[in-house]
Amino acid sequence: MSDFAADARALLDHLGIDRAVVCGCSMGGYAALAFCAAFPESLAGLVLADSRAGADAPDGRERRLDMARRVMTEGSGFVAESMIPKLLGRTSHERRPELCEWLERQIAAAAPAGIAAAQRGMAERPDLTAILPRIAVPVLILVGGEDELIPPEESFRMAREIPGARTVVLPEAGHLASLERPDAFNQALSEFLRGGSFS
Repeated sequence: MSDFAADARALLDHLGIDRAVVCGCSMGGYAALAFCAAFPESLAGLVLADSRAGADAPDGRERRLDMARRVMTEGSGFVAESMIPKLLGRTSHERRPELCEWLERQIAAAAPAGIAAAQRGMAERPDLTAILPRIAVPVLILVGGEDELIPPEESFRMAREIPGARTVVLPEAGHLASLERPDAFNQALSEFLRGGSFS
């Protein structure tokens, strides 16, 4: 996650941007928080979607490392079967089979090395809960109401640690709320960006 953060800072430098509103979904949220920890002076605002500040519990860490090992020997095929039930909410599974099928194709087409590296990176990430009270920019936390991987209660808990953070729960969406409820997600994001005091 620290590599993602450093790359983002290098891109901002290349573009001549001193400060930015950083948004991350799921693993992207872990990278966004790593950016907060490493480059707080570069942060104008923060959006965390279906993400958390804490590190994995030991069993969760081992599951990620096991998936990394397995995908390198078996390929990407099994990943969709094991992950899609957790990534999408109940409503999406019941009403949006085309989204389930699209996501399955995306995961199956992903390079095994990329999946393995992402799993190892998430397994190794540190607990960044301690930085939450020090975040001094506008913060929006978005979470799917049907997210089983990172339930809304965890987003509320994180929001309580960040001064002034606002939480929006998107009903009928799971862990990938931006895909499952794009209109509602984009509306919440647009309202945050229009109403925030970013400097």
